[in-house]
Amino acid sequence: ETSQEFRQIQREHAKSPPHVVIGNEAGDADSIVSALTYAYIASIPGSSSTQSPKRTPLVSIPREDLLTQRPETTVLLELAGLTTDDMKSNLLFVDDVITDEDNVHTNTKGSSVTLMDHNALSDKFHSGEWKVVEILDHHVDMGQHIDTCPDRSHIAFADEKALVASTCTLVAEQWLEQQPQSPSSTKSKPLPPAVSIFCWEPLSW
Repeated sequence: ETSQEFRQIQREHAKSPPHVVIGNEAGDADSIVSALTYAYIASIPGSSSTQSPKRTPLVSIPREDLLTQRPETTVLLELAGLTTDDMKSNLLFVDDVITDEDNVHTNTKGSSVTLMDHNALSDKFHSGEWKVVEILDHHVDMGQHIDTCPDRSHIAFADEKALVASTCTLVAEQWLEQQPQSPSSTKSKPLPPAVSIFCWEPLSW
């Protein structure tokens, strides 16, 4: 079911620039899971974000890196019902939109962007004329994109410290606000483990 939804989102945006949801360049579990999950919940009928076009999640690392270097993330995606073949074939990766010449493909030119787990768009996307219109993050505000994204209320950082341990925490909070009765069991499964990964801190003596 999850992979079918991803394909449906991609079909809907085949003829127009998508609204892209992307995590930071490091592409850790928090960035990837929060981007994929937020793109889904922002498209649920009745959500506060459904006035905007459906979000297209973009995995912020190359396809091969996810499969060979991010075992914790692939386990979380398997919990959501994605097989390895689904991940390879049905997710959109950064190497799908960046050409060999380090230019953004023309079919994503002018895209609106939601930044997850960071708040400054990478230079590699500047050729695509992408416009940042939304940010969910827990790092210090770099002060960029003020003209297109004046609302900084979802940057959970104040008094020189993060207010939450992960961006997945922010996504879970939004999900609970929009679906207070009970989030879908399949779609919500990656969130608690991802939150736990980034909340855990080793003991220091």
